[in-house]
Amino acid sequence: MRCKAVVAVVTTVIVVAACGADLAPSAPRRSPAPDAAQTSGRSQPPLSSPPARPAATGAAAPDDFNGDGYADLALRMPRKGEPDYTAIVYGSRHGLDPRTKTMLTYWMPGSESWDVDVRTGTADLDGDGHADLLISAGQMRTPLQVFWGGRSRVAAKPQPVALPFPADRHISTYVLGDFDGDGSADLAVWLTGPGEGQFADAVSLTVLYGPFTRAGAASHHTLKPWPLAYPFYVSADRIHGRRATSLIISDTNGDAQGPAWLVQAGPDGPIWRGRNLGEGNATAFGDFDGDGTRDVAVGDTGTRDDEIDNGWEPPETDSTLTVHFGDGRRQRFTGVRGVAVTADLNGDERDDLVIGGGDPFGRRPSRPRVFWGGPQGLRRGAELRTRATPAVSGDYDHDGRDEVVLISLENQVQVWNGHRITGSFETSGFPR
Repeated sequence: MRCKAVVAVVTTVIVVAACGADLAPSAPRRSPAPDAAQTSGRSQPPLSSPPARPAATGAAAPDDFNGDGYADLALRMPRKGEPDYTAIVYGSRHGLDPRTKTMLTYWMPGSESWDVDVRTGTADLDGDGHADLLISAGQMRTPLQVFWGGRSRVAAKPQPVALPFPADRHISTYVLGDFDGDGSADLAVWLTGPGEGQFADAVSLTVLYGPFTRAGAASHHTLKPWPLAYPFYVSADRIHGRRATSLIISDTNGDAQGPAWLVQAGPDGPIWRGRNLGEGNATAFGDFDGDGTRDVAVGDTGTRDDEIDNGWEPPETDSTLTVHFGDGRRQRFTGVRGVAVTADLNGDERDDLVIGGGDPFGRRPSRPRVFWGGPQGLRRGAELRTRATPAVSGDYDHDGRDEVVLISLENQVQVWNGHRITGSFETSGFPR
């Protein structure tokens, strides 16, 4: 089975000052009518990336906490009047089993939320064959902490990550990946704050390279300026073998869609000057045509900012999905929007894409739709019989085919295998 490419989205926004980006003005804003897919030829340079090398010995899948070969699910759970906590639901030969779970209730200050969501900060940080969970601890003196995975279950008490920068630097956002392509998980952290010298009152990027020790210390780190000129979200390709992990950095533009920039990584970590992939905050990595090179999908999440643009998006953005292939081709679909998740649903070594859900303008969420991978790229498939939002994918029953986890507005977790909903469970009954 091809490694699935689940995007790890970090929703903390940072604002930067200097500019190296070329942002074109928006076209007049109006909505297009849905139409068929359009594929263009090699009008763009290839999405070059360092070739994948054999996987590191002992490296675990980034979502297998107990090392049994089944993907597991980390859920961020709301608690009324208290900080969030996390439930680890373990996979089995029957799929996700809510009866087999670990509740991480170690108290840490944080922002309260009301919706169940997937925690995406997972990777094998210490190289012991078990995925670990990285979480943000808010404004504590140890703002990033890790719950270590293990043979039986995830450790109940977290270990602070040793951060190699002064306390006056504020962590604006972070993401896990393999940014030098050595097979070990790394941690990229964007910083703001007073700073000194070239880092004074500016954004900087520090990369902590793995493997990490059980004391939370990285093997080494780098620190460099990060001169981008807009607020952004960061999403990363999935850690797999010895392929350096690329990033997508998206302009948030409030709640509306903004430019998505592809940022490559290599031996020295991410390189800030990226390629503009067009507007859209629904992003996903994958190999949709099965040619062995990485492809990128950029789409419309459906969210809007009425105060800035009256809730409109230009025709090239509104309800569109654009796929940028590794060989330079592009493919465009219209009439679709929502959250995008990549998965190899049929085990054919080509990634598929599920996009939809969300709750734009406070209306009912859209029905997710599947796009099937194939030699020519993606082809439009059927809508799912649910309005839940795609959240993440994994091979939870270890059958060589991925399943997609969806979460409804009622905080129900659903599992879809490409044909039907194979399981669902309510989180309201989880112990608090």
